[in-house]
Amino acid sequence: MSRRRRYDRYRRRRKKNRYDIKKIVLFAVLVIAAIGLLIILGSQILSHKDEYYKQGTEYYNKGDYATALEYFNDALDEKQLFSKKTDMNIHMYIADICLQQQRYTDAVDEYKRVELYKKADKEQTEILKNMSQALSDFNKGNYAGTVDLFMKAAKAGYTTMYVYAGTCYAETEQYDKMLECYDKYIAEYGYNSYLYTQLAAYYLKTGDLDQAYGYIQTGLTSDKTYNLNLRLLEIAYYEAMSNYDEAFGLVSDLLTQYPDNEQAQKEYDFLYTRASHDKGNTDVTEGE
Repeated sequence: MSRRRRYDRYRRRRKKNRYDIKKIVLFAVLVIAAIGLLIILGSQILSHKDEYYKQGTEYYNKGDYATALEYFNDALDEKQLFSKKTDMNIHMYIADICLQQQRYTDAVDEYKRVELYKKADKEQTEILKNMSQALSDFNKGNYAGTVDLFMKAAKAGYTTMYVYAGTCYAETEQYDKMLECYDKYIAEYGYNSYLYTQLAAYYLKTGDLDQAYGYIQTGLTSDKTYNLNLRLLEIAYYEAMSNYDEAFGLVSDLLTQYPDNEQAQKEYDFLYTRASHDKGNTDVTEGE
């Protein structure tokens, strides 16, 4: 056999071997892909994560946060490939539930978990995390240290925070800013008994008794959440007007409903020494 023929034969054999190797590699790749697909499908079929997540969102939308939380936690316990986005969304739902339940430190922890995901909206998550921390600090009486966080959240679209910012300004005696924040809240959500209470207290403090009385009376006809506070302010109004008999009558009635209220008892003791006691007012402590 000539050298030329041997060389051609060698080239054909080498080319065929390369072709066989490519087929083997392609087959291996297809097998691996098929196995991966089977694993993914198996993960989806065997996992109940999506079902639990769906149930959780349905109960969340109904306002049944306790049941929603159970389903969300069950969903997080389920292992499933490529479910990081679902898990991130679940933590967002849980964080919001914590806010609704006024579990602010738990909400902070949940937002920290959300921040660990690459697809998280870092800016919005940080605002919500800081807002939750501010609410926690607000409940502890830290007003000066929280107002900036409330304002940032309000300007980012979480406008209910204006009422908290306003109260922080009230507690730090920055009344112009307080009124500005309350006005922004009222423009979007209207009045409620809390705002009537805050504004009545402000106008009593500044000596604008007509304004204070108007807010007190309107507040007493609104929701009953701050009814006790408004009734105490009504007593303070009559004290400021030096109408001690009217104030004494009101505090006497109040103590029949709230006999253990310390502020009402202090008002009673103060007014007892100033009322005339000749208009049917009686000592509610008699007979004890």
